[in-house]
Amino acid sequence: MLSKLYMLSQLEDIFGITNTWTATQTFSDGLIVADNKVAAIGTTSDGVLYLRTAVLNANTALTGVLIGTPVTPALAANSLIISNATADGDILLAVNDGGHSQGLIHLDGSSQTLNFPLGATFGGLVTANAEIVNQAASGAAVNLYMYADAAEDNADKWKWVVADGGQMDWYSFTGGSWASKMTLSTTGTLTLINTTFLAGDDIALSFGAGDDSRILYETADANAKAMIWALPHTSEDANNVPVLVLGDKDIVNVNLGFFNGITEPALAMVNSARDAYMRIGSGDLNGTDSWGQYYSPAADEDVNLLRIGFTGGHGNVTIFYDVSASAFNFNKNVTVSALTASAATFSGAITTTSYMEFTEMSAPGAGAANKARIYALEGGGDALTDLCAVFQDGTVDVFAQESTPDDSPIFRYDDGTEFKSVLRKIGRDKVQFVAQFDDGTEFVMREKRWSRDRW
Repeated sequence: MLSKLYMLSQLEDIFGITNTWTATQTFSDGLIVADNKVAAIGTTSDGVLYLRTAVLNANTALTGVLIGTPVTPALAANSLIISNATADGDILLAVNDGGHSQGLIHLDGSSQTLNFPLGATFGGLVTANAEIVNQAASGAAVNLYMYADAAEDNADKWKWVVADGGQMDWYSFTGGSWASKMTLSTTGTLTLINTTFLAGDDIALSFGAGDDSRILYETADANAKAMIWALPHTSEDANNVPVLVLGDKDIVNVNLGFFNGITEPALAMVNSARDAYMRIGSGDLNGTDSWGQYYSPAADEDVNLLRIGFTGGHGNVTIFYDVSASAFNFNKNVTVSALTASAATFSGAITTTSYMEFTEMSAPGAGAANKARIYALEGGGDALTDLCAVFQDGTVDVFAQESTPDDSPIFRYDDGTEFKSVLRKIGRDKVQFVAQFDDGTEFVMREKRWSRDRW
């Protein structure tokens, strides 16, 4: 039978005869199809086996085998081609497992994909239900290479490496060698190496199980694109507080207890001892005021409100609140154009290029030990101002007094009426002695004229 089939194949070569069997045939000695001949399956020869003895160029049609304008690779000589000539027809390789067919390899003609429906193993490469696992020998790392095009340009090469222990590294082929770009540990830590993390416009990096906080570069306002850190909102969870906290690593996973009940966005800085903090906010405080800066010092600690450092060895200036004195303090020479405070303590010298002004007040009494108080006092009931100093023992020294010029004495009657005597020159030859009263009225007490001959 084998010799007869071979003879038929030779007759086909000579006379163009095609052999077609419509009934079941049994070939006990095997079946041979000559080189470069189609072994077709199906009434319309849809399924094809073909042995090509010569080289076949890429994307080359082959009558009855590769149809239309093929998209196929170049083939070496003596290559076997298996083809389904039907449009969008599939090819399935299946086996019998316990009396049931199992599809191992599925070539999908419509989607042009190679599928392993039940999983398959090729040496160290294992596929299982659409998952691909590259499995190396025990204790060894496993590599997965990817190339973007057939030319394998250096810029198109990537490699994934999974080390024994589970860490995964991404490499790119740069400058003739593999360079690590990022690593992912088994604990979930992603480390970028010489790599920029880029999130596009309006793409948020979110935090929290419920997308509680996010960072993004927002472009909603085309005239004011801005970097935004959106903090948690209490309306989503009563325990959310919209506070961005800065501190060292010791504040992580610690119940600080500082920010309970805060509902307005704020920036807070916590000290390393975690017993004090400063908060800056712009939210509503009581319906009329805003928070501004808020300080919560540790017990009995002074609060530095402002510290200015100077170069060239000039030291620094600190304005702080002295807890023990319940007063604001300056620790250096300070120059200010105006200072209004209920109390202020200066530990250094006070220098001014202008003046110091005191408002008349009641005598303040003696100060604490080793202190003196300087004040302006309406002295003696005469409506004039005295500049006084009171010492720790209560002694008062009036070291400067306001006085009436000699030419303008003030007179007071028993009933309290006062008038000032003023010498007024009237022209070149006459003077007047005038009494000026508090209500602005005047009375000429005396007038004297000199002879014009004297002028």
